Amino acid sequence: MGQRHQAFVIARIIPHGATQPRYRCVAAYHHQWCYGVLPLYAARRFLTLAQQKDNAEIIREELHSLSGKYGTFGNEPAIPDTPCPFLASVLGMSWDIDLDSGYSSGGTITNSLLPAGMCSWDGDNNDGISIIDVTDLENPAYCFATEAEPLTATEYLSGYYSIPGELNNGNIDVDEDNVEPRSDENDKKVRAAIGILDGVRLIDLSALHEAWPTEYRPVNTESTAPAEPSDAGNPPVTIPSLVNFSLPQAILQTIEGGDTTIIEQLLWLPGKRKDVRDVLQAQKPYPDEGLPLLAKTLKELSDTPLSVDLSGFDLADAQVIALAQGLEGVEALNLSRIARITIDGVREVLTLLSSGLKRIVLMNCESIADEDIWELLRTKPSLFYKLEALMHPALLQITQNPSRTPAITFLTLPNDSYRGVSLPIFTPAGVIQGLTDFIASMVLINPWQFDATGGAIITAACTASPRKPGQSWNERNIVTAPSLSFDTLSNDIGGWIFIVRCAAFPFGGPNGWALLRFPPRPSKAKRISEGKPQKKLSESKGSSGEAGEVEGASGNTENRDLAENDSSDKETDPGDSNETVTHSGLNFELHDIRSFLTITTQEGRPAVPEEAVLCLEELLRRLEDNPTRSPPGKRLMCPKFTRDQVEKCLLDMQSQAWQY
Repeated sequence: MGQRHQAFVIARIIPHGATQPRYRCVAAYHHQWCYGVLPLYAARRFLTLAQQKDNAEIIREELHSLSGKYGTFGNEPAIPDTPCPFLASVLGMSWDIDLDSGYSSGGTITNSLLPAGMCSWDGDNNDGISIIDVTDLENPAYCFATEAEPLTATEYLSGYYSIPGELNNGNIDVDEDNVEPRSDENDKKVRAAIGILDGVRLIDLSALHEAWPTEYRPVNTESTAPAEPSDAGNPPVTIPSLVNFSLPQAILQTIEGGDTTIIEQLLWLPGKRKDVRDVLQAQKPYPDEGLPLLAKTLKELSDTPLSVDLSGFDLADAQVIALAQGLEGVEALNLSRIARITIDGVREVLTLLSSGLKRIVLMNCESIADEDIWELLRTKPSLFYKLEALMHPALLQITQNPSRTPAITFLTLPNDSYRGVSLPIFTPAGVIQGLTDFIASMVLINPWQFDATGGAIITAACTASPRKPGQSWNERNIVTAPSLSFDTLSNDIGGWIFIVRCAAFPFGGPNGWALLRFPPRPSKAKRISEGKPQKKLSESKGSSGEAGEVEGASGNTENRDLAENDSSDKETDPGDSNETVTHSGLNFELHDIRSFLTITTQEGRPAVPEEAVLCLEELLRRLEDNPTRSPPGKRLMCPKFTRDQVEKCLLDMQSQAWQY
């Protein structure tokens, strides 16, 4: 039975040089050990995750950015391998991981992505494909295929199971000699799997032919077109209502006159709020006199008073800042497709809304370059301490070891190589949630399976914002694309690294975890220019050879106080007693969960509910009595690493960093 399956996401975008949209593949993924009911569950996870409001917001923006840039299939300009990295991340995480049920399969997301420009039947595939249409995320479509025809979920499963009679209706031929024998258990499995895609429409063959014209036959549109009625000579004429006809003129007149009371009253009428927004959005450039009406419209249009969507308005920095002054208490702000907003305007907005803003979206903003975002992160990190999500294309790149400075990196050692993810920003609650999900997965998932997929699990667990009470794993909001950087080992800004090893057979070393802080420090060039001495290795070590260890309430008090009073914006003097160079050549502090929270909350980051902290601490204290691990016996499933063990990890990390 085949076990290699491929998943494709298609959407209608306008090709380069065209005016009408055509279907195009925008994400492709290779999945091992996936057959039978598994692709159905993966498709359902993807749809659930992609349809979350915050995730859908970014997917739409990525699709918008493609229009007019790339040719149809096989034509120039060629589409990039990963034109929609956020969408590709959602696809990969959905296909590989489900921590609600303890499912994990496949390798890392980075290594499993396929080129979006490939044929749908290229690559190593012996188990068919899944295709999902996300043109309209509120009404998506799907199909499966084992040859060049779209299949329903039932038709696809008929290649593996005998379909129960009430689901078959005699329409599906099943080769009883090549499927699993009929049983109550198999019938239950088939019914459950088919049911999870109820209500999702099927992709038709014409869409597949548009996306891959060389692989799927064209549909004879003439034979399928509805016949014209005999009295078509007098087609009905739709007369627009007087209100719709005069609304744009009325809005412009009221803006010019300064009294928008009448238009504000229209906002209470069903369907009129969107009409008013569309007229206001069409004003280019947007007039200053219309800002009060825009503020009122946005308030009425918002699903929640905590979220404001300014995307697509032609606003200048000063206008966005003026609107932000009236948005106190807003938690989410979308500034996408505002061509004139600059990084200076964004900095002012973040300053004004620093008390409550958790999410800011800056997709398709022409005047904000990637380096603008990274420079602001480096020079003003405190602006981002309360943000759970900073959504800009610069932070949605699926790369290995980019030359960027992460705020925190999560690493796992499934064997002798590091896998994981780096985040440009973080909140303590997000870190605690991610680590809790990851550590809990060690219990849910078979240890040998965890060995092979731990890197994918930690990536999926630690790239989401904190979930609300009652929100499932597959309803989480993803805040970045997978990107792993070792830059914290060598930069002068500092950062955090979480390391964990939980292997079925830890031949590369013992299992355990460590939370490291690399304090900010001036560059070597700056030290020399200021005449400060460079410490030699032998002079830097203390009598015990330790490097500023901080063990929370039970650790070294002097060093802990130094770390807790330090700010990421404050430079650490190389003569401080807290700085010690070790045999890895790195200056770091060893922390526990409590000291991590103490430092980060003193920086100004939001506090974490005590029950969440206790839950993670309980998982880290969990005893393991699985006799299959070597050596057997009851012990801590994941004990804390000693300093010597951390040193070995750091040396290994330094050597691996050169490989990327």
